[in-house]
Amino acid sequence: MNNTHRKIPENIITENQSMVKKLMITNDSLKQELNKIKSNITTVDAVKEDHQLKDTNIGLSAIKDKSNLKFEKQYCYINKVHKRNGVVFIEADFIEFFKGKKAVQKAKEYGDAEFDINKSGDTLYFLYNNYYIKNKNPKLRILELDDRARVKANKINQISKDFSIKALNQIILDRPIFILKMNNSIVYEIIEQKLP
Repeated sequence: MNNTHRKIPENIITENQSMVKKLMITNDSLKQELNKIKSNITTVDAVKEDHQLKDTNIGLSAIKDKSNLKFEKQYCYINKVHKRNGVVFIEADFIEFFKGKKAVQKAKEYGDAEFDINKSGDTLYFLYNNYYIKNKNPKLRILELDDRARVKANKINQISKDFSIKALNQIILDRPIFILKMNNSIVYEIIEQKLP
C-alpha cells in the first residue's frame, strides 16, 4: 500500500478558511437574530398573559409593532370638519404657538416683537398679549378623527361619537387655536388652547 500524501494547494486552504470565517460570522448573526425573536416572543407571551389586553382596542399586532407608533402634539387652526364615508375628517392648518419669554424671543427672531428703549438706551422687547403665533407653512392637512376622540373646547366637551360636527364647525368660526393629539396622524384628542 502506497502511503503517499497529496499536498493541498495553498489557495484552496486560504479559500476554505475564508469560507469558514464567513459561515461563523453568519452563524453568529443568525444566533443574535434568533435571540431577538425569542425575546420578542417572551414579551408577547407576557403581554398575552396580562388580562389588560381584553379591555383595550390596541390588539396584539399593535404591541408587536410598538416601534411604529408615532404620538404627536400639534398646535393648529381647524378650518373645516366634515364626514365622508362614515369617517370624520378635519382640515388643519399647523402653526407654532409660544407663551411668555419664549413668545417674545420668537417674535423678536421674526421681527414681530414690540420694543421700547429705556432711559439707559437698552432695547426692551415685549408682546402685549404674552403669546406669539407663527404660521411658517400655510399648507392645509386633512386628518382623520378617531371615532373615540375627545373634543375639549370652551363651548363643548364631549366624545366625538356623540358630538355634533355642526357644533364644532360653529366653534371654529371664531378661529381658536387648538392642540391636536395624534397617533400615526389620526387625531384622538382636540383641545382648545386657552390664551393668556
